[in-house]
Amino acid sequence: MLEEMDQGIMMVNDDSDIVFINNKGKEIIGMIHQSSAFHDGGQLNPGDFVCIVDFPFGADDGGLRISDLQRIGVNNPSIDQGDYLLAMGTYGAIAGARYIHGKSYDGNEVLRMDGTWEDRAVHLTLNRKARRMEVAVGGMRYGVSYLTSYGFMVVLDGKTKGLKFVQAHGYTIRREAIATLLRGGTFIAKGKGEERSITWPVSMEKVIAPGELIEAIKKGLHNSDIPKPHSLYELNKRLILGTLKRLVVDDKPWISLEFSEILDLDTMLKDRPPVLEQLESLDMTTLSKKFSTDMIAFSGKRQKALNMALKAAPLKYPILLQGERGTGKNRLAREIHEASGKTGPMIKVDLSSMKESTMAIALFGNSRLKKKGAMEMASKGTLYLRGIHRLPGHLQGALYEGIYKPSEHAPRIIVGTTHDLISTAGAGIFLEDLFDWISTFTITLPPLRECSDDLIPLLDKLLEETCKELGVSKKKFSAEALKQLMEYHWPGNVAELEKFIMRAVHLNESDIIDDRTLQLPKSPTPLSLKAQLSIAEKNILEREMKRCRGDKRRIMKELNISKTSLYDKLNAYDLMD
Repeated sequence: MLEEMDQGIMMVNDDSDIVFINNKGKEIIGMIHQSSAFHDGGQLNPGDFVCIVDFPFGADDGGLRISDLQRIGVNNPSIDQGDYLLAMGTYGAIAGARYIHGKSYDGNEVLRMDGTWEDRAVHLTLNRKARRMEVAVGGMRYGVSYLTSYGFMVVLDGKTKGLKFVQAHGYTIRREAIATLLRGGTFIAKGKGEERSITWPVSMEKVIAPGELIEAIKKGLHNSDIPKPHSLYELNKRLILGTLKRLVVDDKPWISLEFSEILDLDTMLKDRPPVLEQLESLDMTTLSKKFSTDMIAFSGKRQKALNMALKAAPLKYPILLQGERGTGKNRLAREIHEASGKTGPMIKVDLSSMKESTMAIALFGNSRLKKKGAMEMASKGTLYLRGIHRLPGHLQGALYEGIYKPSEHAPRIIVGTTHDLISTAGAGIFLEDLFDWISTFTITLPPLRECSDDLIPLLDKLLEETCKELGVSKKKFSAEALKQLMEYHWPGNVAELEKFIMRAVHLNESDIIDDRTLQLPKSPTPLSLKAQLSIAEKNILEREMKRCRGDKRRIMKELNISKTSLYDKLNAYDLMD
């Protein structure tokens, strides 16, 4: 069962030894090599051809020094800590290496160095914008993505001329940092047999690089000081969200770690260079101390949303929170604000129930009436907007000017919506420039019915909080009540769940909440297959209308249907614009 989970699981005993890691955990740590570039174990020998891409020098390469580079023929005392370095040379040579280095460069520039070896073209590239390092030799390409730093090395065998070594994530357990191998260290195989060199149980220090995670585990073992759930850690130069739990096995303390990898930055942030550049300057290992969210997020979809919120919290850029009513947008907005480090307040403005005549004053104030607007009241803080789709065009333009060219004290904007802003922007109802800007970070909170893994821990947490709030003894759900809660479809999402629990605690005098106290509405009659297919067809057409911005020719091509068929279906589902 643990092997089938979509998050990593690690068990540590009272001797600080890791006794178990499931397969997902091994993938995240890097113990399971996920590339097709396999090789046997060994060590560098004279005559091997070594390629190195390192940024910044000395930060994530095992403490690389100038004396180490001399082993491949690089002799330049001006190379210093923090430099970028691209180098290729022969191991054991005293000179003749090719290399480039420098203190800094334009983040949008791709650094590249070309050379040859054994009549084969060699290309080294460092793409800071995409956070990727690559070595290409004779048409074969090897690469690695990095977060803030990485030292990447590829070695070709001087005798066989084939691949001898390629560095990969998880080098802590493999002991394959650049400096280590240049100084004569050995590396283990990748692919077949790569785990045979690991004997379980294994010391934490052989698997996890020194840092906050090891310290947190040790504190948990010795004095029960457990960090809050969903804390952010650096694990072998990869960011994870981890939850530590203290267990007692045979009267001895153990620690379990449930962890998942923070999503790839390029996928999350698309191609927005200003955001990417600012993220590189963040101290990501301390971000978890600023983020105090108590939102339950065990399922993949909700975990993705929480990952994104962790990344976005300290930045100045707007955030778009979208999702159905009751999915927790208000709570997440508050958590993002509290984790942002902003010194000003969070001001909430709900435009959905406001007359157009009062919107301008609510947002920008009125000097004649001596009334401050939300933009001013939220100075140095956060302005949380709901119902932004109702904002008239001239106020959309004014808001865009205010957030795109902000003053020193302008608030950070968070927008919460159940409305489809993409379609309104495509139809010309919503200012496209404003939409593009506020959706720099788009975080989608999924409905509760799609996150069954979250329901039980969420029920436990809300029940505990409600009992504490009402000053009553802690209650539990009966088996039948829990069954009904799990089977209910929760159209009102977390907000509806909170109301049901509040009412159940109020009405139930015993410590057990039974199914009669819940008074859940009966689930609707299951739809026929035909009705379900119609709903699915309508959803597909709605999605394609949004994606193609109403371009029916494109939709016909994408769905491979005729014009007559498309128009009939759009009319039948009332989707014709």
